[in-house]
Amino acid sequence: IIIITPGRIDGDRWSDYLKTHYKVDSKDHQDELVKPYAEVSRRVANEKNVECIDLNKIMQNMTDFKEYFIDGLHFNNKGNQLLFENLWPIVEENIAKYL
Repeated sequence: IIIITPGRIDGDRWSDYLKTHYKVDSKDHQDELVKPYAEVSRRVANEKNVECIDLNKIMQNMTDFKEYFIDGLHFNNKGNQLLFENLWPIVEENIAKYL
């Protein structure tokens, strides 16, 4: 089991996407709202002694994090590459246990 925390959100861009595509006018999807979910994810990983990829922490240190999304919430190719680069070493290290 590998727990992956939520990353960050480009809240303005996601709100614009929702308004354009779904006629939903909401500013409830802001970056600060993700932090509690990330904290719980880290805590559960620690309590269950499982691997955790802390995308939230990784992305907190990135000044260009907004470039990693298609719509402010979902990863584009650059975001998927970031996830892969953090996930693959853990998979590679642990896969032998399951073969």
